[in-house]
Amino acid sequence: MPPGGIRLLTPHSRRPMLTMKNTEHLAMATAVAFDTLELARKLEAAGFEHEPAADTDIAEAMAEAMATAELATKADIREAELRLDARITAVEAKIRESELRLEAKLEARLGELKADILKWVAGLLLAQAAVIATLVKLL
Repeated sequence: MPPGGIRLLTPHSRRPMLTMKNTEHLAMATAVAFDTLELARKLEAAGFEHEPAADTDIAEAMAEAMATAELATKADIREAELRLDARITAVEAKIRESELRLEAKLEARLGELKADILKWVAGLLLAQAAVIATLVKLL
């Protein structure tokens, strides 16, 4: 490995894919733990060759990309999960409340319909009895 760092090349094109030089500041500049030396070693072991020419540029580009990335921490995810749980609980409560209101309205309407049916049936029974009584007198 050259003393200036590692420059990783693609195996086919010999163009730089990723370079690294003095990248210790990367982990301190962001909240993301990223071992650039370990990445370089893994890529080199996978067949990428190294060349020390443009190490600083790519290391700086990586540092900038990682510094501007908006990554969620476990605490952020847990906070979002708690907020969503609270919202889901509130929505479930509203749905249950709506169900109860609709159920009460439905029961009231069914009661009204039963009363209407009984009125009609009683009226028709009286009318039928009157028709039968009239027929009996005539015959």
